[in-house]
Amino acid sequence: MDIKQLKYFVKVARREHISDAVLELNIAQSAISRQINQLEKELNVILFKRSGRNIILTTEGKQLLSQATQILDQIDKTVQSFQQQSSTDRRTIYVGYEESDVSQMMLPLIQSFEQQSTSIMTPQLMCYKTMMEDLITGVLDIGITELTEEITTESQLQMMPLFEENYHIYVPKDHPIAYVNSSLTVSI
Repeated sequence: MDIKQLKYFVKVARREHISDAVLELNIAQSAISRQINQLEKELNVILFKRSGRNIILTTEGKQLLSQATQILDQIDKTVQSFQQQSSTDRRTIYVGYEESDVSQMMLPLIQSFEQQSTSIMTPQLMCYKTMMEDLITGVLDIGITELTEEITTESQLQMMPLFEENYHIYVPKDHPIAYVNSSLTVSI
């Protein structure tokens, strides 16, 4: 017994006429008859009494109609549940970013995120001003940029550190700077 057989059986049983079910299912009458015959053989019962062009459910047919209807309803509910869950879980997240060292990390960052999430991340390279406007108006979900004074004073945005940069200076061992024993401050 399979779902297709149950669907055909339920349609024919509700219509009480194979030709009406043929029109609704858009399937050849022979295909429907074959599926119902296979179902009857598999269950070792007669599901319909045929009276000319009309068909009437037997006691076993009525029992199967009740159970098949419940099964098909449950299948429909299950499919709908997963389709709804899939459509709500698989959200597109729009990410704006500026050309910088971070832009080289976008592809691995996106791949890592998408492996851990059902959402899709769509990156958009843009200038700082457009990114801020798009974040505030809701066009973007996330903006990735360097920390600026303007961002820290923007009350409509929440800042979360992505990572902290830790740069070092390397010099030859005999260079005069190599003998400095304290932190080096560089003004740019």
